Amino acid sequence: TVSVLYWLGAMPAEQVTAQSFIKNAEARIEAGRKQDALRELHTFFARSSRATFEWSPAIDEFIKLHAKLSIELRDDKCVWDAMSKFRIKFQQLHTLDKFPAVVGAYMGEAQRMLEAARSRAAAASSKPSRTIIGQAVRHMTGASLEALAEERSLEASFSLYHTVMMKCLKAIGMDGTLERFFQFAMEKAFSTYRAAQRPREFMGMCKVLKDHTDILTNVAPPTDSRLADHKTLLLSDKYFADNVQAIMRTKHTQLLAAAELGCWDHVERAMLEVVAIMTEFRRNGRAVPLQLQMQYMHDLKTICYRSKQHAFGAHAAVRYAVQTRLDTEKSAEERTAAATQAVLAVLCVEPASRKATVSIAHDQVKEKQNQLAKAFSVPTPPTRLSLTADLQRYSLLESADADARELFACLNNPQSVSVCQQAAPLLDKLAAREGLESLLAQIKDIAIRSLLSVVSSCFSHVSIKHFMTLVAFFPAEDFATKVEPIIVDVAADANSTTSVAIDDATASVRFDSTASLGNRAVGVESEFSQRLSAAVHNCFAAASASSKSKPVAPRTLAERIEKERTRVSMRAKLCDQRIDKQQEREKLAKEREVQRKAEDLERRQRREEERNEKRREAELRKVAKQVAAQEAVERRRWVIKQCMLKHKGFAAPLDIATLPQEEFAEALSSKLLEFRRKQEMTKESDTTSMDFFERACREEEIPLRQAHEEEVAAANARKFEERRENRRKQHREDWERALATKNRLAKFEEHRYKYESDLGAAIQRVTKLSKRDKEAADLDAFKEARAKMAAKAEDAAPAAAAPKEEAAPAKPAGGAWVPKSKRAA
Repeated sequence: TVSVLYWLGAMPAEQVTAQSFIKNAEARIEAGRKQDALRELHTFFARSSRATFEWSPAIDEFIKLHAKLSIELRDDKCVWDAMSKFRIKFQQLHTLDKFPAVVGAYMGEAQRMLEAARSRAAAASSKPSRTIIGQAVRHMTGASLEALAEERSLEASFSLYHTVMMKCLKAIGMDGTLERFFQFAMEKAFSTYRAAQRPREFMGMCKVLKDHTDILTNVAPPTDSRLADHKTLLLSDKYFADNVQAIMRTKHTQLLAAAELGCWDHVERAMLEVVAIMTEFRRNGRAVPLQLQMQYMHDLKTICYRSKQHAFGAHAAVRYAVQTRLDTEKSAEERTAAATQAVLAVLCVEPASRKATVSIAHDQVKEKQNQLAKAFSVPTPPTRLSLTADLQRYSLLESADADARELFACLNNPQSVSVCQQAAPLLDKLAAREGLESLLAQIKDIAIRSLLSVVSSCFSHVSIKHFMTLVAFFPAEDFATKVEPIIVDVAADANSTTSVAIDDATASVRFDSTASLGNRAVGVESEFSQRLSAAVHNCFAAASASSKSKPVAPRTLAERIEKERTRVSMRAKLCDQRIDKQQEREKLAKEREVQRKAEDLERRQRREEERNEKRREAELRKVAKQVAAQEAVERRRWVIKQCMLKHKGFAAPLDIATLPQEEFAEALSSKLLEFRRKQEMTKESDTTSMDFFERACREEEIPLRQAHEEEVAAANARKFEERRENRRKQHREDWERALATKNRLAKFEEHRYKYESDLGAAIQRVTKLSKRDKEAADLDAFKEARAKMAAKAEDAAPAAAAPKEEAAPAKPAGGAWVPKSKRAA
C-alpha cells in the first residue's frame, strides 16, 4: 500500500496523493473492512506534504469519503482530528475560505445519518408487532421491541450528531472570515433540535453560542491572543454585512426554537445577547440594518403572544410599527396593518390594578417582568398607560384602520355596561382579517374582565342570561366553556379589585365588596369576615328546594374558623414583610428614576453640545468664505496696482476688484486695452521730442557717470587693502599659535624617543630568542632523522662484504653522528 511504500522509503512524500489513498480505501470497503479503510484515509494527513492539500476534485472526494466513513463508524475523534488538520493546512496555504466545505461535509453526513435514524424509528413505531412477546411489550410500554431498539439507536444518533456539531463549531472557532459559517452551523443545529423536540441538546448548543457571544461583546476575555483580531475582521467593511445578517438570522432561529421547546430562560438570555450585540455594534460605529431589526421585533412579538406576555408583545408591536414607518420599501397597506396590530396589541394588555399586591408569586412575576424589561432595553416594564402614550407619541392611532381606532376608543377606558355590546360588531369586522385571531381572543378576555369591574359597581347580582347578553361575544350556551373560566380566574386572583362568585342555585353572578389588604390594616379582618360569612351562610341559611348542599357540623365549622384565623395571621405577617420589600422596591425605583433622569440630562447635554459644535462649524465655514472673498478682492487690487506700475499713466478704479473673477478680468482687460490704444495714438507725435530729450539726458549724465565710476573704483581699492591687511594679521596669529604648540610638543620628544628605543630593544630580544630556539629544535630533529637513516643502512649491508668484523669506531663525544668515511680515518 501507499503507507507501507512511504515508510519503506520507496515513495517520497511528494508522490503521495489523495487519489491513491481513496483507491486503497475503496478496495478495503469492498472487502468489508471499513475500519481499515478509515485508518488508511487517516494516514493521509501524516504522509502528505503541504502542497498535497491544494484544493482539487480529489481533495473534495477524499473529504466526502472520510466524512462518510467516520460518521458511519461513529468515530468522533477521527472527525475532530481531520478537521483540525485541514484547518492547519489551509491556514498555511492561505486558502482558509475552503475550510467551510470541509466542515459542511461532516455536518451533512451527520445530518443524513440522523434523518435516516429518525425515519427508521418512525417506521418501527408504526409497524405492528406479530409475536406474542412483541404484543405484550407493546401493551406494557406502548411501543414494540423494534421501536424500542430504534429509539435507542436514535438516542445514540442524536448524541453523535450533537458531538459532531460541537466539534465542527470548535474547529471553526472565532474567526472574522468564518463567522458567517459559524452562525450558519449554529442555525442548522437549532433548526434540527427544534424539529426533533430535543431541549437538552438545544440548551447545550445555547451555552456554546453564549460563550461565543460573550467574547464578541467583551463580556468574557478571549482565551487566545490570536482572537484579538476577530472583532476587527467581523466589523470590517468586507465582512460586516454578511456577518450581522448571519448573526441575526441565528438569533431568529434560536428564539423561535426556545419558545417552541418551552426554554423560556434561554429566550430571555438570547434577547439579552441581542441587546449586547447591538450595543457593541453601536459602540464601534456600526448599526444593525433596519430590516433585521424589524424581523427581530416581529419574532419578539410572536414569542410574547405565545408566552402570554401581552404587555411586552404590545411593546414589540409598537416598535415594529414605528420601524415599518421608517422603512421606505414598505407600502402604505403594510404600514397601516402594522399600526392596526400595534393598537390591538395594546388593547390586549390588562389595565393596571389599583389594589396593592401582597403575594409571593407577585414578587416573582414582577422580578421576571424587570428581567424582560432589561431584555427589551426599557427602564421599566410596559403598562397599558405607557403603551397608550407611545401610540399617541408616534401617531399610530391615526395610521391604524378605522375599525381599530373605534375599538380602541370603546375599550380603552370602559365606563358603561354596554362596552362589550359596542365592541362586538367591531371585533366581527376585524375577525375577517388574517393574523388577528389570537389578538381578538385576548381582547375579548380583557373586555369581559373590564365588564365585570363595571357591573360590580352597578349591581349586586346579575342573572347569567342577562350577563351573557351584556357580554355579547358568545351565545348563552357557551357560558360554561368561554365565560365561566374568566370569572373563576378573576375570583381566584387575590389582587383583583372585583369580588365575584357564580351562584348555580339561582343561575346568577354575585358581586361583593372587597377590602384592600395592602392599603389599610382592616383589610385582613375584612377578608376573614367575608370568608366566614360565606361559611356561616351555608350552615344557617334556609336551604332552598333546589339546593342540595348539606349543613356543616359545628366541629367542622370550628376547624374551618381556626384554619382561616391561622391563614389570616400568617398573611398579615406576610403583609408586613411585603410592605418592607415594597419600600425597598420603591427606593430602588426612585434610584432608577434618578439615574434615568441623569442619563436623559446627559443625553440632552450631549445633543446640545453636538448642535453647538455644528453651529460653530457653520460659523467657521461662513467666516472662512468671507476671508476667502476678502483675500480674492485684495489679490485683484494687487493686480490692478501692478498694472498701474507697469503702465505709467494707467489708472483703473479699485471698485472693480469686488466683481467676480470673470467680470473682473474682462473689465480690467477692456480698460487696459483702451489705455494702450490712447498711448499708440499719441506715440508718433511724442517720438521726436523724446529723442531730443534722451540725447540731452545722456550728454548731461556722462560727467556724472564718470565721477560715480571713480568713486566706486576708490571704494573697491580701499576694501581690497582692508581685506589684505586682515588676512596678514590672521596668518600671523595662526603662525604664532602653531609655534607655541610646537614648543610644547618638543618637551615630550625625549620621553618618546626613550619609550620607542626600549620597546624596540624588547621586541628584538624576543625575536632573537624565539629564532634561536627554533633553530635548535630544527637541528635536533635533523640529527635524529640522520641517525635513523644511518642505522637502517648498516642493518641492510650484507655480512660477506666484511670478512672480519672490525670494532666500531668510537662515537665522538657529544653523541653527534659521524659518516662512515670519517669514522675509518
